Amino acid sequence: MMILLSERPLAFPLRAQRNIYDYGSDIRTIGQAAAFIITLPKSCDSLHWRLAGSTVSGAFYHPDDTDLLNTATCALENALATDGMLAEPEA
Repeated sequence: MMILLSERPLAFPLRAQRNIYDYGSDIRTIGQAAAFIITLPKSCDSLHWRLAGSTVSGAFYHPDDTDLLNTATCALENALATDGMLAEPEA
């Protein structure tokens, strides 16, 4: 999947409470966001994760659409927070 190789930054970095492959817990790029989403357990097949996945994919395929990138980042942040996976920012 080409999306996993994307180095395009999210609108703002996020931090998850679990590691993503070799990336650590930081989610800074479209590729890292996609990697995180596709490794979620089947129990995370809820509307907020489907929205996050769809918007991350859309942001990858429409790189000039900054509104879509902002929406994707916010959707991912919301999904992480909804399921208690969003880590507190470091001070």
